Amino acid sequence: MWESGIRATFAPNARLPAGTYYSPAMQGARLRDLRRRPRRGSVESPIDTRLVRKSTVVVLAAVAVLALTTSRGGTIAAPALPSSFDGVAAFSLTSQFAQQFPNRTPGSPSDDGAAKWVSATLAQYGLVAADDTWSEDVPGLGRVQLHNLAVVVPGMERA
Repeated sequence: MWESGIRATFAPNARLPAGTYYSPAMQGARLRDLRRRPRRGSVESPIDTRLVRKSTVVVLAAVAVLALTTSRGGTIAAPALPSSFDGVAAFSLTSQFAQQFPNRTPGSPSDDGAAKWVSATLAQYGLVAADDTWSEDVPGLGRVQLHNLAVVVPGMERA
């Protein structure tokens, strides 16, 4: 079979005759005169578009999860029980305590008096304060007697 002046055979060991030549269509690929496309991330093409697309998908997925899992709650309902804290009375008691016992250095007579005053004041409200007293070495003061007052406020029983 002859095609454009070239003998074509399909035999596995076929050889071209000595005088044959390759046609210009069969020449090796020539380098294009066009400029090659710049490599991703290079100075000529600093933005890698594949990376931008992939990171955009990740960011959009995170935003979608955030949008679907966050909701705007309603206002918090007012408590059913009335407030039992009296700010004016608390300020009055605090001022009275600070005036009577301005220096409550551990181990001083006013320290012991302050503990007794707190116990007596809580007793007016029907609360019993348990006094835990111990001695301790305090730097700069030596061995002093310290107090912890503990009060248990009874709660309401549920039926």
